[in-house]
Amino acid sequence: MLLSVSVKLNDHQNKDPGRRRMRIPWSLKCLIFVFLVFPAESTGVDPYTGLTWFLQISDVHISYKDEERTEQFRIFTQKYLEVVDPDLVLCSGDLTDAKIHSSLASDQLVEEWTTYHQIVGNRSRRIPWLDIRGNHDNLNVLNRQSENNLFRNFSEMGPRGFQESYKHTTRIRGQTYNFIALDATLDVGLRFPFNFVGDFPDHQQARIRNLTGNLDSGSLNIYFGHYPSSVVRQPEFLLETVDNGLVYLNGHLHDLALLRMHDMYAMHGGNNLELELCDWKENRVYRLLAVDQGFLSFTDEKFETWPVILPTVPKNSEFLLAGKEPDFDFRMFSSIRVLAFSDVNITSVDVQVDDGEPIRAVQEGEGPLYTAPWDPQQFKTGLHRLTVRVADSKNRSSCQDSRSGIENSRVKEIWRLLQHWPWTNYKVFEKYLFGR
Repeated sequence: MLLSVSVKLNDHQNKDPGRRRMRIPWSLKCLIFVFLVFPAESTGVDPYTGLTWFLQISDVHISYKDEERTEQFRIFTQKYLEVVDPDLVLCSGDLTDAKIHSSLASDQLVEEWTTYHQIVGNRSRRIPWLDIRGNHDNLNVLNRQSENNLFRNFSEMGPRGFQESYKHTTRIRGQTYNFIALDATLDVGLRFPFNFVGDFPDHQQARIRNLTGNLDSGSLNIYFGHYPSSVVRQPEFLLETVDNGLVYLNGHLHDLALLRMHDMYAMHGGNNLELELCDWKENRVYRLLAVDQGFLSFTDEKFETWPVILPTVPKNSEFLLAGKEPDFDFRMFSSIRVLAFSDVNITSVDVQVDDGEPIRAVQEGEGPLYTAPWDPQQFKTGLHRLTVRVADSKNRSSCQDSRSGIENSRVKEIWRLLQHWPWTNYKVFEKYLFGR
């Protein structure tokens, strides 16, 4: 807001004796000074209000047979949490490998679990770490109370009593979030390879309904689990459950082996978003997510690739969630908003819309948010290309392009629809993999 004030302060100099003299109260003079010296933006809301960012990692597979995997996981829990400083981390299953005898047999190994426990327990900044069981964490486990259920003692959430589906509610920068873990591991953990498919038996469905039945309407819900909807026995129940959330995050499928699929995303029913994350085990992939003023954004990144870029406003139109995300408020979003991270100093963040001139973004405070002015009215209709370039002090640079639209214009032609693939149904998937 621009305030323009014109006042005669020295009214004794007024040459017209017939005009009434006006005295300006001292309080008004102070108010005028504040508005003239400080721009409206600096006296407004904290730019980080309504913004959260967090990490997901999946299929870690801590193994006594792979020291490099373990050491790089240790670096992730130290260096990455220090640099990114997320509000929390979601670890969506297969915490340990549980493979023996040249990976042809399975068993829960205390050595692997204590390694996981020690690394996560010594993570940087004591950032909340929400983990959940995967099928490997349940191999050869008779039941959840079994001595062989090492998740109960050596995970982050198990010792706190969260051995099944659970809910973590937290308030971050003015917004309440529910992070809801959905556990579809079998009640009786079979041996490898016979526990590939997840299951929500009646008692687990009842537990989940109890967790999600009275969520506050003003909160935002993030669901996560190990199994994609394509490999659980009750996909309809799962998709119905997560429908009141912004996203369902999972793992389990890695990169589908020889198929090397790293972008297994699905939009069910028009706004029910499901994102499978490629594995840490072989591919060293993790996910950075943000919710900014109700808009969800994410990027999947490789370990030790810097800088990392995540535009949050305007968001990538490929993942617009009509009816779940707010309508675009032109008065609120007078700036393009980008999160940028590097393990060294960031030297520049430049944004460009379509073929316009690049604009240098400025850092907001000492955090990872960078903003650049724009006029969203000029881009009100259609899809537009948003390009963000980030450079750091090691002369490394990253560039990210996305298609953004303000009026709920989705990039439909490039959608990777998982439900159109043969593994959308677990029975078809089992036949595809095991010939049965």
